[in-house]
Amino acid sequence: MKRVAAGLLAFVSMCGCQVAFSTVGSWTREKGPPAPISNSVVIPLADGRLGIFGGFLLGGQPSNETAVYDPATGAWTKGTPMPGPAFPDVFALLRDGTVLVEGGRDINGNPQGATWL
Repeated sequence: MKRVAAGLLAFVSMCGCQVAFSTVGSWTREKGPPAPISNSVVIPLADGRLGIFGGFLLGGQPSNETAVYDPATGAWTKGTPMPGPAFPDVFALLRDGTVLVEGGRDINGNPQGATWL
């Protein structure tokens, strides 16, 4: 079984991202998410999948996109978009499996006070 040691490695330089998994003494590179993104937040979900939220698209636009990676199958699925772009917000996985998104900044760096579940 793969252990998520580093989870998703998101590069700040708009080059997209990679997924790397650690097994004892080795790393395995996996396919990246459906669209290149940077500065996103990755949350290990309660069912063992990884959720990626927000960040920046290749052109530098803030993203409201979400995607879910299943390490058991190696497949990505596109998630439900968030109500607005989010970066770098506070994200937390709640006990009931809900992902909490709080705050963040808009493209001009202005603080945002929204909270989404």
